[in-house]
Amino acid sequence: MSNKVAGDRRKHLKILIGGGVVSTSAAWIKPNVQSVVLPAHAATSVDIGELALTGQLTNTVNDQCGSDGETFRIDGQVSSSTGADLTGVLLNLRYTDSPPDGDFVEFQTAIQPGNSYSFSTVAVATVGEWNNPSYQVEVSFVDQEIYGDVSIFVTGTCGGGGGGGAGAGAGAGAGAAPA
Repeated sequence: MSNKVAGDRRKHLKILIGGGVVSTSAAWIKPNVQSVVLPAHAATSVDIGELALTGQLTNTVNDQCGSDGETFRIDGQVSSSTGADLTGVLLNLRYTDSPPDGDFVEFQTAIQPGNSYSFSTVAVATVGEWNNPSYQVEVSFVDQEIYGDVSIFVTGTCGGGGGGGAGAGAGAGAGAAPA
């Protein structure tokens, strides 16, 4: 960079910040930059390839089962055709009667190391009440723009004494996820 360009830049910088706390004296002090914030679209990305979900519901006879709330537990695995680590990616869990009768409740959980997820809670109906012990949980990615509309439906029965169900689904994600 030529001295004229550098001098012009310094002159402009001094004019821009001269009205503030920094002095407009002729002495130039080299700034100390400690961090740079990049916009989200400039972040690095990881090829996620094709994604697949699995899920298994586990119920016990001691579960809370009734119109005021039903216990559900789900464990599952997320896989990527490229072997990408999806730790920290959020999944949406949508609990409803099976067959669905209009009421549902949603939860979110993060994928754990090893691309697994596990979630347990008492689902309380937001409108009305649960009408039967059979239920279904839809598992999908919260950010479908990046991870695609991959989802699974897993059905179970509250208080089923260790029953439950499993399901799997696959679909293409957008191909790249933030690193």
